[in-house]
Amino acid sequence: MKQIGIVLLLTALAALGFVLVRVLEKPAAPGPVGVGQPGAATGQAGGSRVAAPKPQQAVIHAPERPKLDWKSMQSSEAIVPLADAWRFDLSGVDLEAPVLCTVGGVEITRDEFRAYVCLTEASPLVEARLTWLHAKSETERRGGTIGLSDNAFEIMLNQWAEARGLDRDAALYAQSISVRLSVPATAQMRRWSQEALLAYFQHATVYEQLPPAMRVLLEGTAASKDFGPILRLLQEAQLDLEDPENLRKLGGALDALALFWGDARRAESVQRTTSCMDDVLPKGVVATQYLGDLPSTVEPPWLLAGDVAQVTAEELWPLLGSELSRVAAEGRLRELIWYRVLQRELRENGHLAEPEPTWMAFWQEYREGSKAVLDLGFLQVLLSGFPTLHHYRAFRRIQEGFFASQPEGWRDEAALREFADKNRFFVQQWNPQLEIALFPAQQPAPGGLLKVDWEASKRGAEAMAQEVAAGKDFSALREAQQRELLDRYREIVSEADSEALRKQFQLGKVELPLGELRNRLQERTFDEMIDCVSVVRSAVVELDVGEVSPPWRTRLGYALVRLNGAIVGGLEREFEDVELAARTYFQDFALQRWANGVLKSASFE
Repeated sequence: MKQIGIVLLLTALAALGFVLVRVLEKPAAPGPVGVGQPGAATGQAGGSRVAAPKPQQAVIHAPERPKLDWKSMQSSEAIVPLADAWRFDLSGVDLEAPVLCTVGGVEITRDEFRAYVCLTEASPLVEARLTWLHAKSETERRGGTIGLSDNAFEIMLNQWAEARGLDRDAALYAQSISVRLSVPATAQMRRWSQEALLAYFQHATVYEQLPPAMRVLLEGTAASKDFGPILRLLQEAQLDLEDPENLRKLGGALDALALFWGDARRAESVQRTTSCMDDVLPKGVVATQYLGDLPSTVEPPWLLAGDVAQVTAEELWPLLGSELSRVAAEGRLRELIWYRVLQRELRENGHLAEPEPTWMAFWQEYREGSKAVLDLGFLQVLLSGFPTLHHYRAFRRIQEGFFASQPEGWRDEAALREFADKNRFFVQQWNPQLEIALFPAQQPAPGGLLKVDWEASKRGAEAMAQEVAAGKDFSALREAQQRELLDRYREIVSEADSEALRKQFQLGKVELPLGELRNRLQERTFDEMIDCVSVVRSAVVELDVGEVSPPWRTRLGYALVRLNGAIVGGLEREFEDVELAARTYFQDFALQRWANGVLKSASFE
């Protein structure tokens, strides 16, 4: 019966298809036909038929994009002009001196600079060290010890690399790229993480004996299935961690667990950790972590009574200092100057909030963000370019202090409406069409290195600007310069670096959404706040269509920019639909103008 039903179904479908074909092929009934109209035919003897008109073709008319004068839809008053951006020459700063520089009366010391660099450049290493110190405290409380022998660690390191089809050094190098640490720092991070996990497991025979922090963290994760085998293995081996076979069995599980345990996003870590950005630690201390049981009520970790683990720049700097390039060091120093000078300005005016209420407001925001799918609150912080949550918290302290210093009603609806009307290009998120000839400050040098030379970058941009002024075609010059740059990267550094540069800048012709374009030029929120300017926004405001900019300094090097036009993303929306975007831009632009003014007027010595 089943086969008969299928045959009947197929027969019915075939008949239906035949009918549809006949209907579709049937000529349309002739309508009234007049002389000179399409389809009219001359009458003939014998009663010849009038030819039927051809079927009418449906024509879909796409809505035309509105032709608006987008150049009038942004205000030069809203942003900081590139020519007015604050900048100090940091090339002569002695990074080994006890006091690196003094800006606006604020001394920037070597100790606080090194602590800031460690937190910014090596946050995974800092987190691993804090985890290790926490594990050490727990283990010693139970009468145990912590640590792997050099031999055992090397065996595990080689086994880990072998499982990935690499040798030890290649595997460490690959991971160092991933975590953005030096190779020595990456090896130390692995060791601290593995030793901490082994210490936690030493005295546990069942899951319930693990520290509460670990149980809270790992409940419900895929890694939890590894608890039983690990605990049984440790008992069977009687802690014999020199046996290669025991180490092989432990290695994979420890790697998986370390990824969870070393995650600075978890609430357990946030509640316990204080960093140098909180303005409550002695200079030279990178971070501390509270070691006791967390109370039922949440409060800033530095107010909790009990022992703390402390990480200093002195112990981490040997792993980082020799690997830190001069351009990276000057970048970190510039950021630290931004934080310290603006904090001083707000503190003297009585508007800088104390660390405790700032931390509590951050904690509430963090908890709300953590409820979102995939922890979008934290992801947004990273996408905005903030190196860690500690940097974001310090930024919010300055931001709220600036808001408090403004007159009442400074951001009411009337002000926002006026701003949104004058700056529709930004608020409505139109996409500029730019051509960018970038002259990277990091130039390929013999030996496969990247040598930082800002003056060479500036000379290259100035030379092309002179050729453009003499009448040569900018597009042709740009494309030739970019291809030559890619060839140098390919020949001197690597094919991979050349390809990455090509993908990032598309040979200089970029027609991307505003946000993505700013990201490619390293103009994320954090970077833009430090610089107080945006090359992309300046191009829209300062350049006429077809005009080429003078050499502009970006975070990557000097650049020449030509504005070719703009793409309207869609129909303009009413103010009520863009009010949040208008408020964000309004506040951000105001903060940048204020910060730039404070820093530009500050003395530097």
